[in-house]
Amino acid sequence: MEDMLPMKSQLGPLLEAVRDKDKAKANEWKTREVWKTLEELIEASSNHDDSSMSNDVEFVPSGDAEQNWICTFCTFINSRELPACEICNLPRSRQ
Repeated sequence: MEDMLPMKSQLGPLLEAVRDKDKAKANEWKTREVWKTLEELIEASSNHDDSSMSNDVEFVPSGDAEQNWICTFCTFINSRELPACEICNLPRSRQ
């Protein structure tokens, strides 16, 4: 994740789209060069099968939140069955 720090300034529009749950803005951000770089970083640091990654942005409905857990590092919403975050691969913290 340290490799992503130079990209921090370019993540603002994506973070805004996630905060506002604006799927169109998030998908527009994916057309930028920074998304390709981010995908390459994730692929290089991930042991996950590429077929499990979606090509579209998906927000979890609030009713499903109880069945999932939020990573305290990257804030990704993970399935409750996963022992580690699907995005950053850090273990689930038990608070």
